[in-house]
Amino acid sequence: MKIMHIIGGAEKGGSRTHLITLAKELLNRGIKVEIVCFIDDVVAAEARAHDISVKVFPMKNAYDLRVISKLSRYIHLSKPHLIHTHGVRANFIGRLANLGNDIPLLTTVHSSIRYDYGSAFKARSYHAIDRMTRGLTNQFIAVSDAIAAELIEDGIDAKKITRIYNSLALDFPLTNRAVSSIRQELGIDAAIPLLITVGRLESVKNHRMLLDIFELLKANNIDYHGLIAGDGSLRAELEQLAQEKGLNDRVTFLGFRKDVYQLLKASDIFLLTSTMEGFGITLLEAMAAQIPVIVTDVGGMPEVIRIAHNGYVVPADDTVQFVARVEEILASPELSERLVASGYKALQDNFTPEKFTDNTYRLYEKVLNERNKHKRNIRGGPFN
Repeated sequence: MKIMHIIGGAEKGGSRTHLITLAKELLNRGIKVEIVCFIDDVVAAEARAHDISVKVFPMKNAYDLRVISKLSRYIHLSKPHLIHTHGVRANFIGRLANLGNDIPLLTTVHSSIRYDYGSAFKARSYHAIDRMTRGLTNQFIAVSDAIAAELIEDGIDAKKITRIYNSLALDFPLTNRAVSSIRQELGIDAAIPLLITVGRLESVKNHRMLLDIFELLKANNIDYHGLIAGDGSLRAELEQLAQEKGLNDRVTFLGFRKDVYQLLKASDIFLLTSTMEGFGITLLEAMAAQIPVIVTDVGGMPEVIRIAHNGYVVPADDTVQFVARVEEILASPELSERLVASGYKALQDNFTPEKFTDNTYRLYEKVLNERNKHKRNIRGGPFN
């Protein structure tokens, strides 16, 4: 079997982790895999680092549609058994490029377009663009039941949707390793609890709520230090807001970090205040680092917590309840240990790269079998 994955190329979040993990695990099983990108950026770099074949078709700008014919010719020459697209740009270009090739095509929906973009106009536009070509996808993969429900509400036949949960990245540690020297780096006393979040600094992650939580914890005289790992367009604005709230001595913006496991391992609670998460791979990373989590009741995150029992789900924007849950965990080491143990077991039972790849490969086989059956029925028709 030969699989061609198509993705924009600049993705720095869960979709990149999803794709690299899947591609590497498929390669380990002897399946041919190639990744096609339209920007030579982080996805291509990580693919090369993992010895995954990658082909880049550079686009001069977002409207450079000449790439469609180039990719169409490449698909014709490569002759993959399946095409698998990820993201609005890749979906649109990949589906149109496949028109003359008629190869079975799958699309993974990693997140909600409604929440992915800060601009409502941009969200509506991208949603309309994606809907234009959805009929060219044979099967959709939703990373959570919440995403699947949104697709059905948006008019996609439920029979064309398969829910497959994400997994922890192949190279993310699952054993105890030396923790980050973050306390020494920042001069934080060993007795002060560390509360951490990891993610891009964009509106969908709702760091404003997180800063409200930190402000209320300070008002309640709770000892803690907040760590915000990640970068994005809102960094300067959020740093200014933290200063206005008097949190300069309580919160550190770490920027982009590669030592995520070590940062999580050194922390006491993982917090995620997003307004939408298709799945939330960082929840799995927190399980691997063995710390409890508190998240907002959005997207696929409640599903993960219901399976793992490794923390709490609170209503979106309910700062008071969020703070109460933080205080509850900090006050009870026994509770924290129970949540950690449950999460670590759930990670190994439900969210491994092996299980994730098994589920995806079974869907590949199903789609190919249906295509072959369809071709046999055509050949065996009454006029043949």
